[in-house]
Amino acid sequence: MAKVRDVMTTNPDVLDTYSTLSKAAKIMKAGDFGVVPVVKDDAIVGVVTDRDIIVRGIAGGLGLEDPVDSIMTTDVTTVGPDDDVSEVRQLMIDGALRRVPVVDGERLIGIVSLGDLAEHGSGDDVLTEVSKAAPNN
Repeated sequence: MAKVRDVMTTNPDVLDTYSTLSKAAKIMKAGDFGVVPVVKDDAIVGVVTDRDIIVRGIAGGLGLEDPVDSIMTTDVTTVGPDDDVSEVRQLMIDGALRRVPVVDGERLIGIVSLGDLAEHGSGDDVLTEVSKAAPNN
């Protein structure tokens, strides 16, 4: 059975709590993804999504130079490097998650995405299932 460490992306792009909404958006554009982990002293403290920038940030009256800690989600679902890929796949479907941070203790060590699962043969129809489960489709 494959483990998360076998499929995850290591050294993901991250933000610190003082990073701006503009920096978050630029990282997302450059990497062509919609979520970036937020870390403090290598520990994950939240995530920022493209939707957070628009809905919580811009529509909420914030500017592009405001810090991401004002809009980040702090209740973050994470997985460990030794978790089974099949369990993570189901977690992503059940939670409508496209990317899940990988932690060792509290330290962020990677991220696993739908693309990672598909690339390693564990993503068959997972995108379809996640999309069905996602709110606001």
